[in-house]
Amino acid sequence: PVLISETVNLAAEVKKAGAGWVVSLDPQQIERGLHTALTEAGERAARGQAAHELVRQRYRWAAVGEQLVRLY
Repeated sequence: PVLISETVNLAAEVKKAGAGWVVSLDPQQIERGLHTALTEAGERAARGQAAHELVRQRYRWAAVGEQLVRLY
């Protein structure tokens, strides 16, 4: 899973997929996100699995190729 800020282009996609934690750039939010990611093993595992699935569905070469074919 990832810990990213809401300013990263993938933030909405990560949040929707449950593939990590999306926080503001506020230091307290970053600290809270890091604490949660490091201390909640079950949540980290679930989000890691969701991240794996997101990448498999959207970002493997075959999926990217299909998206490009539809685009052009």
